[in-house]
Amino acid sequence: MSGQYFENQSVKDDKKYTVQFTLAQRTYTLHASRGVFSKKALDTGTEILLKILLQETLSGSFLDLGCGYGPVGCVMASVHPELDVTLVDINHRAVADALHNAQQLGLDLQGVVSDGLDELSRMFDGIAFNPPIRAGKQSIYNLYRQSKEHLAPSGALYVVIRKDKGALSHVTYLETLFSKVTLLTRDKGYHVYKAIV
Repeated sequence: MSGQYFENQSVKDDKKYTVQFTLAQRTYTLHASRGVFSKKALDTGTEILLKILLQETLSGSFLDLGCGYGPVGCVMASVHPELDVTLVDINHRAVADALHNAQQLGLDLQGVVSDGLDELSRMFDGIAFNPPIRAGKQSIYNLYRQSKEHLAPSGALYVVIRKDKGALSHVTYLETLFSKVTLLTRDKGYHVYKAIV
């Protein structure tokens, strides 16, 4: 499965794509490289996840897990400047793009290249995750376990996943890890869940 967006890829001088979208009454213009997830447009799952996150009361530290070019982290940090936002992705290009986009928006975010949360030692109050389904269920389940281990007491993991891509089986697994898993919305075939430690 070489060359997938969820694999580690070195930063190269490569073609850039422009992604523009409007959320919370603000238009964002971000840039993404070839080899980064959803490089030509904000994907539907991420948009639905962001709309839910913008309705939540968030504070403290926030992790954009599998950040891609950074739409979740950048939007959350711009709307909630008090949030301490970290961007993490296995893909070097993605983290470079996310940090560049944050800088262009005047945001001071931390970016980490990591296979899952392996390179992170800190705890987070909130984690947002749009799982890379093509990585396989066991890889994603491992990321759920790592997320729980990196959540502060009463912290929450927010996950968006399509119903036809196994959302219900993912929920069954999340319920073995977390004290409470709540469906926050169903929209266009996507489900957004909030899992509380």
